[in-house]
Amino acid sequence: MNAQKQEQKLQKQQQRREAVLVKQQQKQVKKQKHIEKKAKLKIVRKELEARRLRTISNWFRLDNAALVYPSAGRHGWTFVYRFSAVLKEPVSPEYLQQAVNDIMPRFPTFNVTLKNGLFWHYFDQKASFPKVQQEHEFPCSYFDLHGVEHLIRILYFHHRISVEVFHSVSDGRGTLLFFNTLLHRYFSLQQKPISSLKGCVNYLDIPSEEETQDAFQVVTNHGKSNSHKERKALKIKGTPEDEGKGGTTYGKMRAQAVKEIAKEYKTKLSIFLCSLLAYVVHKRNIGAKKPVKISVPIDLRPFFEKETLRNFSSYINVEIENTQEKTLEEIIEVFSQAFQKINKEFLLQNINANTKIQKNACIKLLPLALKDIVINISFKLLGEDYQTLAFSNIGVVQAPDEFSNHISHYEVNLGRPKYNTKGVAAICFNDSLVISFNSKIKERNLEKDFFRFLSAHNIDVYIYTDRRDLYAK
Repeated sequence: MNAQKQEQKLQKQQQRREAVLVKQQQKQVKKQKHIEKKAKLKIVRKELEARRLRTISNWFRLDNAALVYPSAGRHGWTFVYRFSAVLKEPVSPEYLQQAVNDIMPRFPTFNVTLKNGLFWHYFDQKASFPKVQQEHEFPCSYFDLHGVEHLIRILYFHHRISVEVFHSVSDGRGTLLFFNTLLHRYFSLQQKPISSLKGCVNYLDIPSEEETQDAFQVVTNHGKSNSHKERKALKIKGTPEDEGKGGTTYGKMRAQAVKEIAKEYKTKLSIFLCSLLAYVVHKRNIGAKKPVKISVPIDLRPFFEKETLRNFSSYINVEIENTQEKTLEEIIEVFSQAFQKINKEFLLQNINANTKIQKNACIKLLPLALKDIVINISFKLLGEDYQTLAFSNIGVVQAPDEFSNHISHYEVNLGRPKYNTKGVAAICFNDSLVISFNSKIKERNLEKDFFRFLSAHNIDVYIYTDRRDLYAK
């Protein structure tokens, strides 16, 4: 009996040893597969990089819209905007840097620095990738265009990841695709599965020629063009912030609640926000000779079926007279009529007007130094002089469903305008609508009036700002 028990005991020990051995073998096989997978991925990346260098130029002409921004820049100011995602957990700088390294070959037109040619500025590709930085400057701070730095920044601070972009690189729609692809890779590296590429691209794909092209030059027919003759706009005045500084006030609210208010006014959310912005400026300037003019960017991609990742947007300046007091309903009607005029023909005439200037023989033959002077003057006389402020509504962020598990909300910041005092932007993710006001002046009357109107209509607005002392007054 004892011998039988002893034999059973030895059998169980042997079974345990075999089970441990099987587990070790399985673990070793899994580890080997992981090593082989990493090795294969490394080979794929090298091949992709080699193919990218064979198929994509190492330098790029600036697109039609991008030409103005280097010339309009000055020491202490460049046209910079940013997107941010506020995560539900602290940012890992290590994973973020790896995500940057992984996706940059997919976006060659973002991995550039600015160079001066004899007649035009141009982009030169960088051999290195941007280094992630912990944020410590004011949002949308100055880029040194005469240095060798990248023209994008990848920033983090606590739960926030931000990308800041010099506007010559891309417009908001192109940058949002870049940003979402970065977030997709960042989450994937942390073993947080993302099931789709909605609002992103596969970072292992080869960049297409269409993504890197100047779509303005592709779609122009050099035909009829719109006139730039407009009335000069009312300016919002105040106490200037210190040079290089700007204050940003954010208002976060439920998108559906604001849509309900827009519905009461028998309009859409986008028109309601534009109209409300014009209304609160108008209320403080009744009787002024110059009109309130809100400049609204227009993404051209859906109109012309283009997938470029460079600048491809236009704008419309909507004018509200100040000579007599107007109701919000009347201003909504003005915006509604203006937006109805936005069609492919109207936008093509805008494109023709801008490309015609670029093709002008006198402009083309001007040396770059003189061209910078001419473009800089034109930026004021044909640009911001005809705007009270710009309002960019990014709309609803298209992103994989799993982003909701990791992201609280998005933010967008237009940065400091060069001559105007305010810039406003809006972005929506799920039911979180965030509206940002960037200001070059210390007064926050516009922000107060705008958010107080929403609060008076039972909208819960969460305000966060770097100037609570001024906002609370």
